[in-house]
Amino acid sequence: MATIVAAMATSHAFAFMDPSGWDEFLQRNRQGYRRRYGTLPEMGAEFARETEEGNAARYRHVSEAHDHLQRELHERRPDVLLLIGDDQNEHYHADNIPQIAVYTGGDFVTAPDGPAYKSGAQTARLLLSRLVEDGFDVSICGQFAKDRLIAHAHVGVLHRFVRDHDIPVVPIFVNGIHVPALEPFRCHALGRAMRAIIENDLPRDMRVAVIASGGLSHFTAGYPWPDYRGPFRYGDICVDFDQSLIAAMKRGDGESLARLKSDDLLLHGGIEFRCWLVTLGMVGDRPLELMAYEPFYRAIMGVGVGRWNVA
Repeated sequence: MATIVAAMATSHAFAFMDPSGWDEFLQRNRQGYRRRYGTLPEMGAEFARETEEGNAARYRHVSEAHDHLQRELHERRPDVLLLIGDDQNEHYHADNIPQIAVYTGGDFVTAPDGPAYKSGAQTARLLLSRLVEDGFDVSICGQFAKDRLIAHAHVGVLHRFVRDHDIPVVPIFVNGIHVPALEPFRCHALGRAMRAIIENDLPRDMRVAVIASGGLSHFTAGYPWPDYRGPFRYGDICVDFDQSLIAAMKRGDGESLARLKSDDLLLHGGIEFRCWLVTLGMVGDRPLELMAYEPFYRAIMGVGVGRWNVA
């Protein structure tokens, strides 16, 4: 049977950006909120208490964790990388928003003049076929416009971890920001089904890596505010909720997290945690090794980085 040789998860966006660039990026995000809702959002008191110097010191934990994951990914020599993230009105728009989609096309770029990333198309087509047989209504993404992947959840991971363009990639999309979205138990079940396909249907000597991209808690301009009825506002971070997720993952208790509801994720800014849940379904009861967790209010997100020992 094929083997999962690496399993990782990380926040994206600001998490891949030096803190010196956060304020400019944040202002663009706030302007995006104003375009949508007509008012510039206020920033909480926690924002004012953070300094660039303090954030730079804490960000080193995140950067070092990413360095470790980048080395591990290449040391494990995977034959294919399953990259799980959401799409925020980049490839999918109001006319067609799938809950799950798998890219089955050819090699792709992430910049108009950039080098191509290898596509794991053969693996993608097998995953697609078997998942549909298992009852998952998976959409087929056979081609990106101009053969360019633009979803930032995926692009940031590739730029940080697959710099040599030497690992075939299967981009997988799980809806997070559009309501209704998959229930947590369904995300976890998707991961379990993918693990079964890896173990039973892929070539015996194949080595598979998986990375989940998203989260942890954050309330940004792109949050589904029209569907939100909770107490939190733009820029808030639900540290207690993040810590509860982390504690369960460190115990290897993904089953309890699968019992969360979509309303729990929506209420606490955890809508992208669905991508972590898919990976939790793939690793079973293995405990998470948390490599970094930092709530950065100037980055409007709780940044988390972790891995599972699947060796």
